[in-house]
Amino acid sequence: MLAGGEDPLFIARRMIVLASEDIGNASPNALLLAEATFSAVDKIGMPEARIILSQCATYLATSPKE
Repeated sequence: MLAGGEDPLFIARRMIVLASEDIGNASPNALLLAEATFSAVDKIGMPEARIILSQCATYLATSPKE
């Protein structure tokens, strides 16, 4: 998505939605991590934000879903 030009904050917002709607109480820390990711991406910016986003994406992808 980043290579395609998507806004990093848009990706981080979608991760918050994923953590809330799809993961929910199956892994409550997912929402905390997604919110921290959004904050860090907002503060740090690119290109370092790609590392933060990838760490969160890996966590969310491997989390149990509701």
